[in-house]
Amino acid sequence: MLIATEYPIYGRFGFGPATRMAGLTVDVPRSGSLRPGLRTPVGGRIDFATPEEVRELGPDLYDRWRLTQPGALSRPAANWAMDTGEVVLPARGWKEPFFAVHRDAAGVVTGLAVYRVDDKWIGMAPDSTLRVMDFLALDRPTANALWQLIFSDDWVQRIEVEDIGPDDPLPLLLANPRAATPHVSQTDFTWLRLLDLPAAFAARRYAGPGRVVLAVTDPHGWTSGSWLLETTSDGTGRCTPTESPADLTLGVSELSTL
Repeated sequence: MLIATEYPIYGRFGFGPATRMAGLTVDVPRSGSLRPGLRTPVGGRIDFATPEEVRELGPDLYDRWRLTQPGALSRPAANWAMDTGEVVLPARGWKEPFFAVHRDAAGVVTGLAVYRVDDKWIGMAPDSTLRVMDFLALDRPTANALWQLIFSDDWVQRIEVEDIGPDDPLPLLLANPRAATPHVSQTDFTWLRLLDLPAAFAARRYAGPGRVVLAVTDPHGWTSGSWLLETTSDGTGRCTPTESPADLTLGVSELSTL
């Protein structure tokens, strides 16, 4: 797995783009804010946290969130140190953001939003931008509660979400979804190269039972051949060599993307 600086390079070696990066800008006055009646956790609460608290509670929350997101990467301790100002790179700098932590009725951390707000005015009119730098929510009600907090900030004219899934439902939470504009920079992010098909297909889960024979071409020979992918009703699957006729012929780059 890697991140490609240029698109054409790694397809030659069997890699395929596997996840996409996206961003949104919300025009707050135009959006009419969030739709009324969004479901939020009963008994939940949001507190602002210090960088030290985030370094303590963030890693566990992130690992719980990561396991619910296909394609999410691990986040090592060095990243938490840089994101909370414990380590500051001279070229990057650091200004402390707001850390908003959501807890459920039992006090368990279920979400984290990290954002900054600039203080910009045009004459006597506010023209501030709120930038969401990190957003983790283990469930939809928690996400709704965190977005309600973000959209309640005074003087904010636009909300920029720098990194959000292309399929995130945030625009549908708005009273006017047209107020959310996708960033032009939506692009591929992580690339994947399958090397061991039995291991890769056994490691993931499946929606239901099925059977398909794949004829895979691989310029370097790692995965070339015909493979039978069988899945069961309990969500498990296995991939084994076969001599059965193919249902689908594709290259390892395309298979890696899928």
